[in-house]
Amino acid sequence: VFFFNDTATTEIYTEQIVGSVRCVQETDNGLHSCVFTWDEYFRRFEKINDEVGYIVPWVFQIGNHDIGLNSLPRRKIEKNINSPPYLSFFPQHLQIHDEPHKPQEIPTIESRSSFFYQEFADVIIISMDSGYLLSYEEQGKMLRNLLQNTKAKHKFVVYHNPTYNVCGPKTDLVSEQVIQGVFYWVPIFDEFGVTTVFENHVHLFKRSKPLKGNAVSKNGDGTVYLGDGAWGAQLDECDFDKSQGFFEKTEKRNHAWKVTITKTGSSYTAFDGNGEEFDNFTSVSYTHLRAHETGRNLVCRLLLEKKKTTSGGEQVIE
Repeated sequence: VFFFNDTATTEIYTEQIVGSVRCVQETDNGLHSCVFTWDEYFRRFEKINDEVGYIVPWVFQIGNHDIGLNSLPRRKIEKNINSPPYLSFFPQHLQIHDEPHKPQEIPTIESRSSFFYQEFADVIIISMDSGYLLSYEEQGKMLRNLLQNTKAKHKFVVYHNPTYNVCGPKTDLVSEQVIQGVFYWVPIFDEFGVTTVFENHVHLFKRSKPLKGNAVSKNGDGTVYLGDGAWGAQLDECDFDKSQGFFEKTEKRNHAWKVTITKTGSSYTAFDGNGEEFDNFTSVSYTHLRAHETGRNLVCRLLLEKKKTTSGGEQVIE
């Protein structure tokens, strides 16, 4: 969930988020008999929306509790009226038409995708599917095409199963997701300068160091991976992975992130269930610090961008 320059709203929503996500995720699991839990979940926010005077949009990405299956399942989920409620409750994109003159409309259940994006101002938030309905490989192609055509400076990605698991890459049931994420997605994050990736599923707190090329960036210009989905869920137990030095901070704590966007970058603050701020950092927009750009190349480009032509036609550095 992203909040833009509104601390009061953040504090109200953080308290409700951490307190109520658990009831949804542990009683849904794709079961139609538990669909009422979504009604109760959103009912909790109606009063808050009245208090702040507007509705904060929600963007959902698919996970195991949404469809009742683990990632990379051997059984295929059919998209129809009998599908898990996630698919019928939460259309996250508009129908794509071949004819541009057709009006925008909510897609049928069969046409809904678990890969979609929201783009506004200089921000793009891309929701991906860590192997539930779509493969890593096909989404890698979709991701590349999307990032090649976006003009957004701030690029965020969210998906469920972590590529950089705070418990380590050999944790049961995630090793295959780690391999596919590193192979199909991470090189694209690096190439197009994805600012931050939000990962989930493990129910612990992590903040990675800037990573690039599946390693800690030597120049601090990589992607930061946040996770791992510990809003209001029961926290997991594991020995934090320190083998590769990927993580700046790890902790066993429920939390939610507040992200503030500016013209040149973004700032991040982590809140726990008591509303306490316990972590923060800032990142620079890739408009100013591009992926793979280091040292002398960076200095030269920034100087060239500051070049100004005077009234007499002379070019100077501001």
